[in-house]
Formats: sequence, C-alpha cells, structure tokens
Amino acid sequence: MKKIYFLLIMSCMLMATSCTSQGVASLQEKNEIVDEVTAWEDKEFEVNIAMEGGTGKAYINSPVKITVKDGEFLAELVWSSTNYDYMIVDGIKYENENPGGQSVFTIPVKDITKELTVIADTMAMSTPHEIEYTIIWNAKEDSKEEEIASTDENTYTGDYESIGGLLLTGERELKYAQGFKIRYYGDYTLISIENSGDYLLVPENREAPSELPEGIRVIKKPLSKVYLVSTSAMDFVVKCSALDKIRLSGTKESDWFIDEAKEAMSEGKLLYAGKYSAPDYEFILNEGCDLVIENTMIYHEPDVREKLESLGIPVLVETSSYEPHPLGRLEWIKLYGELFDKNEEADSFYENELKALE
Repeated sequence: MKKIYFLLIMSCMLMATSCTSQGVASLQEKNEIVDEVTAWEDKEFEVNIAMEGGTGKAYINSPVKITVKDGEFLAELVWSSTNYDYMIVDGIKYENENPGGQSVFTIPVKDITKELTVIADTMAMSTPHEIEYTIIWNAKEDSKEEEIASTDENTYTGDYESIGGLLLTGERELKYAQGFKIRYYGDYTLISIENSGDYLLVPENREAPSELPEGIRVIKKPLSKVYLVSTSAMDFVVKCSALDKIRLSGTKESDWFIDEAKEAMSEGKLLYAGKYSAPDYEFILNEGCDLVIENTMIYHEPDVREKLESLGIPVLVETSSYEPHPLGRLEWIKLYGELFDKNEEADSFYENELKALE
C-alpha cells in the first residue's frame, strides 16, 4: 500500500511540473501536492528495481528502500557485492557507507518514473574499473535465483567421453577457475561453462559432427567478427591480443572504460550494434557476425538470444564474474585464448600475473 501511495505522489508531482510548464497549475494544486509530500516526511517506501549493465553477477538488492527527507527522495542502494568503493550519480561522487560489508550508497532520486544511469567503481577486477549501470524503477519483482534458474537445462556437463564419434583426448589444466572446463577431442575443443552451456569449437575447414548431444552449440573457427556485449570480457580479449577479432560492440564509445576499446571505436574498427536487449539484427547480420558473447543479463531477454541463434549466430554466455576466487576469474583468459587461437598469449599473461602477485 505504501508503494502505491508513493507512486501516486510521484505521479502528482510530475503532473504538476507538466501543468506548470503550460501555465495551468493553480497555487492551490501546488500546495496540495506539497502537503502530500510533507505528510510522508521521514517515511520509508520500497520500490522494486531491475538493472542493466555490468557482468550480471553483481547487482543492487531489490526492492530498494526510499526515504523522504527534507522534501527529497533518498534511495538506499545495497549491492550484492563488497567490492564497490564509490558511485557517480548525476556527476556527483558518493562513497561506500559500509566498508568491509556489502557496499551501500544513499543517493537522491529526482524522478522515479525514468531510468537512472549511474557509474559504480568496482575493485573486483585486477585493476579498479568504473562500470555503467541503468536502474529501472518500479520493475517486476525478480531475483538472481530466478535468473540462474532460467538458464538452459543442459547448463554444465563437459564430461562426454565422446562427441559425435570424436573421442576425448585431453583436458586443459586450470588452477583456480571453477566455472568452466576445456576438453579436447582431437582437433575439436569443447568449452563447458557453468550456468551457460556447452560450446564445440570446430577447426577451420572442418565440419561439426552430424550427431551431437542435444544442447551443444557449435562455434566455427576462425572467429573474426564477434559481437561483444559482455563488457568485462573485453579486458580478457585485449590482454590476449584478440581485439582485432571483435567487430561489433554492445557498448557505445563514450561508455567504454577500456582505452583500447574506445580507440578501436573512434577509428571505426569496432562498431556499435545496439545494447544487449535491443541489438540491430540487420546490421549484425550484414556485418557477418560469427559469434555473440553475452553476460547473464541476456537471460532477462530470452527472445533476443533465440532471435540471434535463429539467424545462425551462436551465442555464448560468459559467467567469469561468478568465480569465487579472483585468480579464478583471471584464469578465464584461457577460455578466450581458446576461442581466438591465442593460447600462447593468454598463458603468458596469466603466468606473468601470478609471478607479479608472488
């Protein structure tokens, strides 16, 4: 009931603003609205939210508590992660209010009927990164558990002794990563990602086996025109010298926090093809896209993934941010080494980082 009252008050305020701009709002109407807001002074409300941006693992808990204080609406944003040290909202920087625990920020909200774009700085990566997020107010109730439950039934196998007549010949050694496996079947490679699925990498000038287990997606190599939607994956791509394999971006030039990506877009080597929830299908198809790399936000838009795959473009959902150990997350560079035939570069970077930490 409080949420309903709150939204009604916000609607009245917006109507009053609109009427004032047209010169038809009476002084009495304005006073009545002020009285309504004043009546809720120091009251608390809860508003459901949804989020876009980032890797999909870290998120702001929903519903969000909102307090009316001195005629201003203040939202308390509680993150699922402890790694955010500051946020930037409307050009103003807000520090974490809960060091050592879940990151917490209190920010003013001007208009709860419109999406709010914020920047949050995370310490979870090898170096701090500012990541842009969009908060959607008054969204349908959702949870991360529902998001994971919505993934494919065949989420994580990778234990096939044979695939379509191909026999298992070896497995990539991983020291810390728990979220993926890499197994070899002769010249073919099977990448299995937890909460994502199985992906068979087919060598150049070879064909996929005719009878594959249900749920295995086929990725034909070499890759050269990838549509990269997962922003966190770009760091791995750059570090293993595979940026030239990325042709399309789900992030605009102004929103990239990786200099190499910004430069590639400014030079026209990397092109914007729409965000994850609204890709430009015709443009993507005309560019000859050979793979889409998404994060788990795509599970909120299953029709998008289905449409891309109906066009013959495989969609890989990466979940590196789910790794419990930071070195496990770092080891995901080996997955990108496999994708782009950059194993030597990926291994070299990973080992050098381990030595530097020692």
